[in-house]
Amino acid sequence: MGFKRVVVRLSLRWADGWNQEIHRAVEDNVFREHRRLFPGGSDGDGSMIDKMRTFYYARLMTTANLLVTCVALLVAVTALLVSVVAIFR
Repeated sequence: MGFKRVVVRLSLRWADGWNQEIHRAVEDNVFREHRRLFPGGSDGDGSMIDKMRTFYYARLMTTANLLVTCVALLVAVTALLVSVVAIFR
């Protein structure tokens, strides 16, 4: 097996593990909140679970985008500071 293939497979295995954990956490939140909102069991047609999933995944994506933005900003500011220090040395 070539180097590229090994790197890609390892990366996908690592990302898949994170993806499964995130999915389980979202599903746990959805069902926990559903049980809290509907202690008697069902909400009728079950559409509330789909709405809750949509909400949690949208919230998760927003949070992930904010985290990536913050990290990118931190890297950019650090690079700017390093370059300014290098210019004036």
